[in-house]
Amino acid sequence: MWLEGQNPVRWHSVLRRLVPLMVLPYVLAVAFVYDLLSPHWRSPPEALAVFDVYGLLPFYHYYVVSKAHAAESLVVHVLTFAPIWPGSSPPRFASH
Repeated sequence: MWLEGQNPVRWHSVLRRLVPLMVLPYVLAVAFVYDLLSPHWRSPPEALAVFDVYGLLPFYHYYVVSKAHAAESLVVHVLTFAPIWPGSSPPRFASH
């Protein structure tokens, strides 16, 4: 297999340098998926009229749905907004 002969530390270094270039496309993709790039935004009075203060409570929307739906939604949100740490140290690989 091609991957077996590769140096993982070298690949980590190469990919780490690409992370800053991937941040903006990633943020734009998330904004597009969550429909934030729509030209049809609500006006401030319309937004205030439909604002739900309970939505500010942590995990409020997970209490009013089934456990399966809440778990699925939580996983999707964690994966969507997983942080990218460009300053993290490279992984430690055991030498054989």
